[in-house]
Amino acid sequence: MRDFSTGHRKSPQGFDRILMAVAATFLSVAATTANAQSGPAKSPADLAIDAAVPLPEPANVPPPTVNDFKADTTAAATPPKKEEAAAPAAPATTATVPPAATAPTATPPAATAAAPAVEPPKTEPAKAAPAVAAADQPVADKLRDLIAAKGARYFDRKNERTAVENFYKDRNYAPLWSEAGAAWQVAGALLYLIGSIGVTMVCNVPLNNRLANLAPESAEGATFWTQYLSVWTAWNHVRTLACLGSSVCFILGIA
Repeated sequence: MRDFSTGHRKSPQGFDRILMAVAATFLSVAATTANAQSGPAKSPADLAIDAAVPLPEPANVPPPTVNDFKADTTAAATPPKKEEAAAPAAPATTATVPPAATAPTATPPAATAAAPAVEPPKTEPAKAAPAVAAADQPVADKLRDLIAAKGARYFDRKNERTAVENFYKDRNYAPLWSEAGAAWQVAGALLYLIGSIGVTMVCNVPLNNRLANLAPESAEGATFWTQYLSVWTAWNHVRTLACLGSSVCFILGIA
């Protein structure tokens, strides 16, 4: 070969070396690939196991052809079967039920004794209004006229006015202050005015005022407190007895 750069001819030995190097490289690559595909070498035990296990032989099936894809036109469509004719309905049989036997009704025996008659509730007779004394009749007449004419003025509520009217109507408008019980009523009024109101104003109220004017911490206040307890409590007992006596007198006066 000629080297055009220098004009000298190359010897064929250099070219042969290149070809040998390429062939050696190709062989080494081919051997490596073959070893990788073949895998590691099997041991004698593995080979014995492979020989003992039967392997299926490959089936040599020919490739499909156009004739394998032809439609089957020989099979004719079978018409659907007609529904079987319905069986004739069996004639209905009606069972006749005999009429039920009526049991004889037992008539209750007639009551021998008549039921006792229910007595109507007893009503208490109305109490007669007390007779008005001749001396109190003018007062009863004025009291009737006063309640009828001026009752609405003295009693604002209708239920109170009705209660007063019914009270005096039941008494036949007899006044509570009558000649028969006048003495008891006067005694009751005097006991209440003197024993309750009079004692309170004359005895108890002055003691309360004197005690209020004293200082609780002073010696005079401590001394007066002892006197106050005994005197005020005594007059309070008098007021209590006077009120009780007045109530008793008023009850006896209107009885």
